[in-house]
Amino acid sequence: HALAARMRGIPTGIMVFIPLMGAFVTTKRYGKNIVEDAFIGIMGPVFGTLAGIGCLVLYALTPSHSPFWLVLAQMNFFMNLFNLAPTPPLDGGWITPLFSPKLLAVGAVLLLFLIPLNPIIGILALMSLPRIISGWKAKPEDSPYYQATASDRWRFGAAYLGLAAFLALMGFGLHSHLIALHLVA
Repeated sequence: HALAARMRGIPTGIMVFIPLMGAFVTTKRYGKNIVEDAFIGIMGPVFGTLAGIGCLVLYALTPSHSPFWLVLAQMNFFMNLFNLAPTPPLDGGWITPLFSPKLLAVGAVLLLFLIPLNPIIGILALMSLPRIISGWKAKPEDSPYYQATASDRWRFGAAYLGLAAFLALMGFGLHSHLIALHLVA
């Protein structure tokens, strides 16, 4: 995100790596429009996916073929897939308003189903409420911030759905492979 924000001329603040979760980057301001924010939002999972692919390359290049790299790649793919959920503060919450700011509410509802698996997800859902409410009240047709071309929507839609499909296929494929190797249940 930091590199993507800087490419758009947006100053960045602190950058914190959170083990097994990803990274958190603050910016001094949002993008000038929803297209800039979508670009910054999607670049996190794009670079995260490249890191997962790097883990697969390391697995292939190590003589012992350490399963550590496979497990790390699988965790990476699932983490980035989760991060594409269409709700703030996750990266999907910066991409989906390009199509409609009301989609942020869908992401929060999805998070509610995951709270029993991990209560921290409830905190994410609560953190998303102010932006969901403002998105629900937004009138994209009246706001220059929400103006985007059909080409932008198609391009980011294809990137978002393609990335999500790739991450799901790789994550579940690696999980099946790890089961076959008797490394996970």
